[in-house]
Amino acid sequence: MYATAKREREIGDKFNKICKDGLGSYCNYLLHEYLSMDMPEIHVLIAKARQDLDNLALKPYVDL
Repeated sequence: MYATAKREREIGDKFNKICKDGLGSYCNYLLHEYLSMDMPEIHVLIAKARQDLDNLALKPYVDL
């Protein structure tokens, strides 16, 4: 269930944007350096993760 309160939706939307922005910068380095993944493979994985962030069925909700 998606948050119905306006404030909670705004917080969720901002968190979603922060996560998406952070994926590209943090994960590239970590996946390449520590897991020796190739850059094209990393880009596909990050694109899938960004899509999953928009899937409401996959979003975990925790108490604020």
